[in-house]
Amino acid sequence: MSFEQARRNVSGPFEVLLATPGRLVQLLDKDLIQLHDVRMLVFDEADQMLDQGFLPDSDHIVDSCPKDVHLSLFSATVSKAVQELMNTLFSKAEVIRSSGSGKVTKSLTTENRTVVDGKRWPILEKILRIPLKKNQGGTILFTNTREQCDKLAQELKDHGYECAVYRGEMDKNERRSNLKKFRTGEIDLLVSTDLAARGLDVEHVGRVINYHLPEQKENYLHRAGRTARAGRSGVVINLVTARDVRLIALLEGKKAEIKKGRKDNPFRSSKEAKEEEVKITAPTSRGKLGKKTDYTVNEFTKAKANKFIEEKKIARGFKPDADAKIGKKPFRKSKSDEKAKPKSNERRPVSKKSPTKYFEAKRK
Repeated sequence: MSFEQARRNVSGPFEVLLATPGRLVQLLDKDLIQLHDVRMLVFDEADQMLDQGFLPDSDHIVDSCPKDVHLSLFSATVSKAVQELMNTLFSKAEVIRSSGSGKVTKSLTTENRTVVDGKRWPILEKILRIPLKKNQGGTILFTNTREQCDKLAQELKDHGYECAVYRGEMDKNERRSNLKKFRTGEIDLLVSTDLAARGLDVEHVGRVINYHLPEQKENYLHRAGRTARAGRSGVVINLVTARDVRLIALLEGKKAEIKKGRKDNPFRSSKEAKEEEVKITAPTSRGKLGKKTDYTVNEFTKAKANKFIEEKKIARGFKPDADAKIGKKPFRKSKSDEKAKPKSNERRPVSKKSPTKYFEAKRK
């Protein structure tokens, strides 16, 4: 809405005014509106207002209202910044929290799919092949940046998926048109940044896919809140990399821990780890020591793999160490096979190819 349109809207009498902090401050500074008779002032999405830097404007609006104004503040999440705002605006604040505040609803199912950066698409394609029921609605795919949003949308279109983009810094008419198509079911996929995570009310969203997970728990909760609304069921699917472990652990109420050797897949169980490929180093089939190759052993556990190496090495004259392990030198040659090395005080034989050194040795 243009400033001129806003000026015309407040020029006449009204009972309820819905405004953004920035535009309302502009009207106040130009004396185009007075708030001395306001009885109730409500700040909605307070956490988002603070993230966008509207704290000074909020203070200006409160100062323009009567001292006895009934002040209310609504926020989906109560961060430190929101708490500071409450302490600033309220002398004696009454805090009301809804049940289950800060948690995902029980009708929401969460799935974590581990991925590696640069290899997200194959996992996403498998997910999209599972269609939602007609009454479940569409799918919102979240990214962290506008560049990621555009790139993902283009990749979806290249693979034959019809989708729309919803992000900041795009034409407002185009954004409204894309949202309308998604709401009416004309398209099933909406690719968005966190712009769609807050305040966007779409009646039917059956699935939310975090193509890139946010860094903050609050942003994750906002994204997850787009589905499983009004008692309906929904699913959130997270494409998780090693750097997302802390966020997932925080959501699950666990301590973040990445075990050594599991950075590519930090959520796999010990049973899954044993079933993975075990690469071992052993002599080639020719039996020439020194030339080594990698044997991929799927059917062996680590203990059996060690035994497998032991049998191969013993057959070639190696003597196994008691503490042989994969990844180290588990075998050594027997002493009888090793050449005796000269002691430090013994003189080494001099090659005859070097005449100078040869005659020096003869003189001594």
